Amino acid sequence: MFEAQRPFVSNRIAGTVRDVFGVEPLLFCIPNTAYGVGGVMCLAGDLKTVRTRLAANQRLSALIAGWKIKSPLHPTYTTEITTDDWPYLYLDARRIPILYYLLSLMLVGLFFYTKWRFKLGEVTENWSTSHWHFFFLGAAFLLLEVQNISKASVVLGNTWQVNAVVISGILIMILLANLIAARFPHIPLTLVYAGLIGSCFGLYFVDLARFAPLVYGQKMVIVALFTALPVLFRGVVFIRSFAAVDGRDKALGANMLGALVGGLLQSITFITGIKALLLIVTMLYAAATLCDPHFKRTANSTRRWFSRNSSS
Repeated sequence: MFEAQRPFVSNRIAGTVRDVFGVEPLLFCIPNTAYGVGGVMCLAGDLKTVRTRLAANQRLSALIAGWKIKSPLHPTYTTEITTDDWPYLYLDARRIPILYYLLSLMLVGLFFYTKWRFKLGEVTENWSTSHWHFFFLGAAFLLLEVQNISKASVVLGNTWQVNAVVISGILIMILLANLIAARFPHIPLTLVYAGLIGSCFGLYFVDLARFAPLVYGQKMVIVALFTALPVLFRGVVFIRSFAAVDGRDKALGANMLGALVGGLLQSITFITGIKALLLIVTMLYAAATLCDPHFKRTANSTRRWFSRNSSS
């Protein structure tokens, strides 16, 4: 039973149940009474037995018939059903709600007002390719984490445990990135970028739902590993880039502005679904790679690194 305030919600629930069980469900609306709140009742499964039991209970059959007359439900099965990739039950169609446009305009307006009010013109002026490099890194990172939490909810449940697992995985990967950057300071960035972009693109083809039958502890480790793997490569890139950049305050500001844009971009999932975010993340990291002023020099260092290690 579900309290459906709008017709498309009950239509979507009926369509989802029909898609799962393969038959049209028995649908009726229970009104609110002194005994509690009512809602839409959707019955599926062995409907032959359900109808036989109802026929044997005339009082219940008459009660349900009265509810159908008072609050008729006529599902058209035209509303798109929810999936793991598009779980928006309360959205009538694939569109960005007006509230998100208003919030985006408010944040952008607040940014420009603050910039004007406190005369912070230098915040975004005279950006070099290095600053755009950090901007794209920030946008991709936050967008990746939004996607990770949404995908992890399918396996672990939409609770605080999802945030705990994803954030713990991020922190562990950041520590490993610092260790790698300290122990192997001359590892070619070309290899790191290949791992970063490759892991993001590879996650697009990984269905975390397949791990749902596993023991909860095993699921936690697998989900944390898969979702946080790009953070390992991203951490190495950020450490190396931040150590070499001039004007680290401005670079950090560009990174935070990118994170703001990445947070705003997550509303695209209302149209494309959650999975498509990984393609956007991959493109943002590719843009960060091209904006890295040290990227061209890494090709030569990669060849030298391979020749040195192969000869040894």
